[in-house]
Amino acid sequence: MSNTIALYPLSNFTFSTKEAQPEEDPSVSARLQRLQNNYEDFGMRRTVEGVLVVHDHGHPHILMLQIANAFFKLPGDYLKPGEDEIEGLKRRLDERLAPPSDSRQFNASHGVDNDWEIGDCLAQWWRPNFETFMVRFDPSLREARCFDYFSACMQYPFIPAHITKPKECKKLFLVQMPERKVLAVPKNMKLLAIPLFELYDNAARYGPQLSAIPHLLSRYPCTIPLPLSLAFSSADFIVALESVGVSPFNPGSLSEVLSNVTVIDTAHYLSTEFRRQWGVVGVSRVSPLLHPKPPTSD
Repeated sequence: MSNTIALYPLSNFTFSTKEAQPEEDPSVSARLQRLQNNYEDFGMRRTVEGVLVVHDHGHPHILMLQIANAFFKLPGDYLKPGEDEIEGLKRRLDERLAPPSDSRQFNASHGVDNDWEIGDCLAQWWRPNFETFMVRFDPSLREARCFDYFSACMQYPFIPAHITKPKECKKLFLVQMPERKVLAVPKNMKLLAIPLFELYDNAARYGPQLSAIPHLLSRYPCTIPLPLSLAFSSADFIVALESVGVSPFNPGSLSEVLSNVTVIDTAHYLSTEFRRQWGVVGVSRVSPLLHPKPPTSD
């Protein structure tokens, strides 16, 4: 995966619902007991979650689940013993957000077959034990503004010095969203696009893990792929295309050349006539290596 994040608009994605996925435990105490039992049977719990980035009006947003109108969390969950982290995260993302396998409502045009592209591990959080703590709560925030205290407040971005056997390790992975995809949300949850400016320095609402995401993403340059829609014509662009082995007499490779690259710093596009002449159909991005000069008037 490239170090540059391609941000696709929220409107590119198709949203639907599927059957509810209730929480495994009825209470925090029950969850603590289950975690303790699992630790005794399988050792340290491993959890993976995905940071899914899109854009709305040009600003990066993170896709998050809101459960019971009470707290926010990233899509993902714990792994099976011995399960690979990348494959396990893909499985968990599919369980949480993929449409049912027997659904006939969507097809390839909706991106239903597009796979998750898992990138870098952005952070690790460690749970030292299964004890409960008193947590400060601001009543003015109300229920809908709470985050998952149990998930966030009991974990640290380091292993405390006195801990030799941490009980859980949670890893956050960057997920490059495809250009289009169907996202099916369980009926008991909401999928929200939270802007980075809302997360930044807002641990009171989102907790320390989620509010740190703007910092974690700050080292990645972002680009917004642009559609080939406006008029553009330039002999320089023809020369650049021919330099990579593409010409009007051999246009077959043009779509392949352009299909996996991104526009950077140019506001000029191919005209419909040019696309028809060169056999470009359904291509939505232009290579940064093929930067044409702006057309000049004679």
